[in-house]
Amino acid sequence: MKILQLGMVAWTWMACDGGDKTAEIDAKFLEDNDGDGFDENAGDCNDADPTIYPSAEEICDGKDNDCDGISDEDVTTDFYGDADEDGFGNPDLTITGCEAPSGFVDNADDCDDTNRGVYPDAVELCDERDNDCDGNIDEDDAQDAETWYADSDEDGFGDLDNTTLACNEPAGFVANFDDCNDADANISPISTEYCNGIDDNCDGVTDENDSVDAVIWYADSDEDGFGDFNNIIYACSMLEGYVDNFDDCDDIDTNVSPNASEYCNDIDDDCDGVIDEGDAIGATIWYADSDGDGFGDLNNTTYACIQPTGYVVDMADCDDADDDTFPQAPEVCDGEDNNCDGNVDEGVGLIWYADSDLDGFGDAGNTLQQCTQPAGYVGNEFDCNDSDGNISPLANEFCNEVDDNCNGTVDENTAVDVQIWYLDHDSDGHGDATYSQDSCDAPFGYVATDDDCNDLDASVFPSAPETCDDIDHNCDGAIDFDVDGDGFSSDTCGGSDCVDTDASIFPDSLGACFYCGDGLIMGAEACDDGGDVDSDGCSATCQVEPNSDCVGEPSICTVDG
Repeated sequence: MKILQLGMVAWTWMACDGGDKTAEIDAKFLEDNDGDGFDENAGDCNDADPTIYPSAEEICDGKDNDCDGISDEDVTTDFYGDADEDGFGNPDLTITGCEAPSGFVDNADDCDDTNRGVYPDAVELCDERDNDCDGNIDEDDAQDAETWYADSDEDGFGDLDNTTLACNEPAGFVANFDDCNDADANISPISTEYCNGIDDNCDGVTDENDSVDAVIWYADSDEDGFGDFNNIIYACSMLEGYVDNFDDCDDIDTNVSPNASEYCNDIDDDCDGVIDEGDAIGATIWYADSDGDGFGDLNNTTYACIQPTGYVVDMADCDDADDDTFPQAPEVCDGEDNNCDGNVDEGVGLIWYADSDLDGFGDAGNTLQQCTQPAGYVGNEFDCNDSDGNISPLANEFCNEVDDNCNGTVDENTAVDVQIWYLDHDSDGHGDATYSQDSCDAPFGYVATDDDCNDLDASVFPSAPETCDDIDHNCDGAIDFDVDGDGFSSDTCGGSDCVDTDASIFPDSLGACFYCGDGLIMGAEACDDGGDVDSDGCSATCQVEPNSDCVGEPSICTVDG
């Protein structure tokens, strides 16, 4: 069979009798070694690479794919220097190429390529740097920004209910929240208390007994209108059992006098006009339980001999305005210290995994537990190398001795650049196309070629020397010198084919060629056992050797026998 290329069309033809015919047409044989449809005569500039031929798509591989004399035109990419290896490039340091070289990335978003902690979306800190490359330095949402409290009356004390966050103290704000009235500069923790119906010193008590202008009052235990000089208190207003004089010091009970100790006994033992006051012997300190959860406020107390309404003996409540907040309360993700242990949302948040290479997959060995997702963390632990953004469960596997896709296997047979290898059973360096394996490296007993036509015989392979043994050693489709292709080599090789130019003539099962009397040589099944084919008077009896009519012309005859 012949294959001709006519223009861009290949034609094959065969004669009716099975023999190949050669047409006398103007054509040339196609020599397309790489099978891309183009040979050197058709403009293929590299006939050993099927990706290179005229009109091929140009790709970024350092080759002239479309045979136009230029490599990688219009397909290269700009890459930017990443000196601090934070994944963001320096816009002032650019190179162009197919792939990013070491130290370069495909973006120009870094505003300080000398500091690995400075890049877009980095955590802003109070450090006089633009950490997140947004053009601002130490903005109010910096991670370590402090809380400042408004000081509207400029008395040096702030308002707990009017705050702001900033790295440095803003104008009109202070670091404390001790002011109870930020609209009046005369009211602050260092102000003097007066009897004016106002809590001047912000201690939570109005017109307490130590007010500057408090009045001395004298106990009148027997209610005779005269007070006891030795039993006095200071107060802004008159109290029951007290008078504005100090003349009375005669108690009806000898055990009660200005010098007596006060006890929790329902008696004004010390003649001060107050019964069972908080400093009485046996008095208990009680803590306000405003939210009714059974735990009191350490900062809101009273002394009393018996439990006052709204007070408890326990002082462990850290938020007495919330009945869901108390010791041993269940901790929930709400940004509050529910169980008053000094920690917020401990042990109840989600587990977050560090994503140092920002590929969307986290490191199982580097975790945080909190309610909201922290910067630089993700909700999965599937990264097997969190220092390389090219390695993740979504990455393609390559033949590079690296587990690119984190499946626990290196260079598996599904790698993008895996090679096909063919079984070389007879170890002659040529493989059998019917038995193959995909692998990054050659498996034992496999080779890269698939052109062996008999992989059980080491003497049979392309380019092997041909010998006279009825075997196609060089895999060219012909056995020895079998010109007519009938499976028997000619006597040139010592073969048994008596006529190697006619595929219909070959030895019979006994290895004999039959000669007919008229000079024809035929296979045993086609032999004529008589007759005078050429009408020369000689019969055409078939025998192993020529007999009566050996020439096959009417004028030439040899008598039978």
